[in-house]
Amino acid sequence: MNLTQPKRQWSGFTLIELMICLSLIATLSTLLAPRLLETVPELVLERQARQLQSLLSNARTLGLVHDSSTIVCPANTTSIRPLNAENALAGDWCDPHGNWQTGVNVVLDRNQNRSIDAADNLVFHLAWYTSRGLPPQIQWRSFRDGDQIEFLANGRTKWQNGRFIMGSPTHRIPAKHLIINAAGRSYIREVPSPDCG
Repeated sequence: MNLTQPKRQWSGFTLIELMICLSLIATLSTLLAPRLLETVPELVLERQARQLQSLLSNARTLGLVHDSSTIVCPANTTSIRPLNAENALAGDWCDPHGNWQTGVNVVLDRNQNRSIDAADNLVFHLAWYTSRGLPPQIQWRSFRDGDQIEFLANGRTKWQNGRFIMGSPTHRIPAKHLIINAAGRSYIREVPSPDCG
């Protein structure tokens, strides 16, 4: 060992410095990612279609667990607000005109009469949200032309298979079709047509 030789200088990050940098990057990406995703219309529409698919899956599972049917209907404007949802009358939960633009409600049909009344429970509700406050253009087309979807206690849809057609109100991008089969399962397909009709 040569004592006259200068000591070697090590350069680089310590483990603590590396962990601090990674935690800062993770925090910033967590804060910024939702805002960045909101700027891409395709991602916004994809997220909204996935939210609806998850809601439908939960509605189907809820009926299986409680051995009861569940009704998925377009939300009335008053019922979609969290404060009003619990206090609203059962007749106010669903939009009578079949307008899905406001949101979606899931009602557990406790008395098995296949209609929504005071004995039933509003279990889930989904309000459409984007940074600009614009809901997707959404249409429901079904085999039996009903304004709502009923999942039976066995998970099937009582021959109400159909599709939600979702599009962007501001951008000409391919629409998303959320297809529900007679067994109550759903999947998403993108269609090349840039409109929602």
